[in-house]
Amino acid sequence: YRLFNRLSSLGVLHYIPRRQQPCIIFTHPRVEGRELNLGEEVYETRLQRFDERITAMVQYACDDSICRSKRLMHYFGQKKTYN
Repeated sequence: YRLFNRLSSLGVLHYIPRRQQPCIIFTHPRVEGRELNLGEEVYETRLQRFDERITAMVQYACDDSICRSKRLMHYFGQKKTYN
C-alpha cells in the first residue's frame, strides 16, 4: 500500500485505493524489453549494486560474529544501535 502511494506521488502510476477492487493506472506506456537499451555504465552500476546486495544477504545468513539486528540496522543506515 505504501509503495503504491509512493509510486503515485512520484508520478510513476496513479493508484486508486481499494473500494471494491483496487486499480492501478500506469502514467507512461510500458517499454518492451527488446526496445530498452541500458548504457554500459548503467548496466555495470546495476550489476555492482546487485552483487553488493547478494553479498550482504550471504553475510547476514552465514556470519555469527555480529548480532543480526545490528547488521540489519547498519545495512539500512541506522547509526545508533542498542543491545
